[in-house]
Amino acid sequence: MPFITITNNWDHHIRAMITSDQVFYEQNTVGSLVAAGGSVGLPEPVGLNIAAGGMRGNVEERSNIHTLRLEDPGWTQIDAGRKMRMSYTKSKQSYITVEFNIDQQYVRKMDRSPLSEDKNTALSVTKAGALESTNILERLGVGRQTHKMHDPTNPANMNKK
Repeated sequence: MPFITITNNWDHHIRAMITSDQVFYEQNTVGSLVAAGGSVGLPEPVGLNIAAGGMRGNVEERSNIHTLRLEDPGWTQIDAGRKMRMSYTKSKQSYITVEFNIDQQYVRKMDRSPLSEDKNTALSVTKAGALESTNILERLGVGRQTHKMHDPTNPANMNKK
């Protein structure tokens, strides 16, 4: 099961959520198609033409297509200076959404960005508030902002959009 690691070097907390889509059909029709053909001919001088052909295939028809968005139970809060590892399923395409706490408001910075189905992903929020791939040194702990004096925000006091 792949996972995403999010490192928050920013001065405030952020929150992240993983979602995935599942497509389903109300009506699904499956059938077989078989066809054959042949041709025989005699041209006027002395020739003979013979031809034969055949085909077999499957036909699938889907109707009333619906997309269902599946969400994990809720948002995961990542406080300033903290790192969070979130796993997701490999069998469906999954997406990550990230929101920042800016002046007691959640501002969406990344909306349903696709996650790799095969390999793990690492994102980092810089001290300036930008989202970028985590570099190798930061994965080893070098250059990470810890914010030891950070006072976590109570999510109940946040203004939600």
